[in-house]
Amino acid sequence: MKGYISEEHKRKFTVIAVILAALFFISQVILPYIIMIAYMPSMMFYSHRMKYTNIKNSALWQEQIWYIEESFEETGEKIKNNLIALKIGEEEPVIKEEISMRDPLLLADKDKLWIISSSSISHYNGEELKSIPNTKQLDYIHSPFLYQDKPAVIEITSGNLNLLVFNGNDWIQERTLISNIYDSPYPGRKMKIISQDNAIYSFLKFGGTLYYRKGLPSDKEKDLTLWKPLCSVGINCYPILIDKKPTVFRSSGNEGLAIELKGIRLSNGTWEEFFLHKIYFIEELSIHPIDTNKFILLTQTFPGSFKVTEVKNGEILKGILYGKGPFSPTEMIKKMYRLYILIMFIPLILALILSSLMQKHRITKYEENGVIIHFASLTKRGFAQAIDFAIAWAPWIISFTTIMLNPFSFEKMFLMSEHESILRLAWIFTACLFWALLWLFIFSFTEGKYGKTPGKWLFRIKVLGMDLEPCGFGRALIRNVLEIIDSFFNFMVGIMLIALTYNWQRIGDMFAKTIVVEDERT
Repeated sequence: MKGYISEEHKRKFTVIAVILAALFFISQVILPYIIMIAYMPSMMFYSHRMKYTNIKNSALWQEQIWYIEESFEETGEKIKNNLIALKIGEEEPVIKEEISMRDPLLLADKDKLWIISSSSISHYNGEELKSIPNTKQLDYIHSPFLYQDKPAVIEITSGNLNLLVFNGNDWIQERTLISNIYDSPYPGRKMKIISQDNAIYSFLKFGGTLYYRKGLPSDKEKDLTLWKPLCSVGINCYPILIDKKPTVFRSSGNEGLAIELKGIRLSNGTWEEFFLHKIYFIEELSIHPIDTNKFILLTQTFPGSFKVTEVKNGEILKGILYGKGPFSPTEMIKKMYRLYILIMFIPLILALILSSLMQKHRITKYEENGVIIHFASLTKRGFAQAIDFAIAWAPWIISFTTIMLNPFSFEKMFLMSEHESILRLAWIFTACLFWALLWLFIFSFTEGKYGKTPGKWLFRIKVLGMDLEPCGFGRALIRNVLEIIDSFFNFMVGIMLIALTYNWQRIGDMFAKTIVVEDERT
């Protein structure tokens, strides 16, 4: 029987090859779904010991950024809070203390860092954490600040918005800021009070507008005109005092895929814009002033990671990314990239198995005009093809890896305008296509004259015509162009044709009337 040792060998090999092809084809289709399903629980229920950085309630104290890192079990149950210190410019944060309280808020004082929750209050002096006995259970609290050098919070209870001040032993209600907040013209559930020395400003988000006023509001006030509309705001809005001047950072309009983060401040009775920064997404935001012209911008795009950006005179100095949360695009793309590499190896595994079976069941020699030569094994052809593919598509592989696996490249891609991103992608595509076409002609020339490409040279195999003579540039070009069809289903079409055809040929070889054989040099 042509091409096989016997009819029985042909029957066995054909059945086994078809079954293997079906299994490997199904594995290529099913494997990504299986892996994604296995990965989904960590997406839905958090990964094992998933860590979240709570930068919204961070504080700047002793020239370090302090924040709470929350850890969760796979079920989503919070297991602990860690107090973390990050020295500006350093690479790794440091765990200082484990915090047992629930949903802690941080407040920087001169000589201590206050850690406040609804059920307890503590302070950290840089060496030890000291808890203060406190029996009063508070309702929902937020926006801690210093009021007359004492910790203060805003509490929502019984429909009222109250200002609570800690007197050293317990929380004392200083005043009711807004009563019956659900019926008030200005609901105060999204109020923030900021203070610096004796300067106090109140900010209130209502609907899509941010209002502000000087001093503290009171439920006894009837003059609502004290609240002045400032600007429209999106989800993220962060009021702060810089050099005793009210300053607001807010996210606004989109340009392409980018979000603009704007900074405005009150100067001589007029609000003026002094800062503009583009970012592709903001989950949480925090700003900490260092001096009159410099501040630290903390932005969290996806849980588990955040970026620290130093800004001076409205200009970005540098930015450092911390953490690698599984929800970040970079981490997800890395996982998908590894999955794609794994899938790319599936045909090579099939080639190894079929190559071994072919040695057992197939006739491995080709004879023409009395000359006998061995066919190149499927294994060698597969690895040689992988090397040639890597050379021909090197720019695309490098570009994809650089853009997708580098977090700052990934971010820059989103920050481009639509026109700029299209031009950039068009340039990359054109460069990659030119490089691939260049190597298509180089490979066709070297195959046509010498039977070799870099991969074939390395594995000592070569392309010849059916007459065992060099095939020439034209036929080599035909077989290389038709490789597009052979590469269908991750090269499974070419592999199966080589395994089953009489002269071990893929479609390109059939049309070009070529074979691939061992370079049997002495």
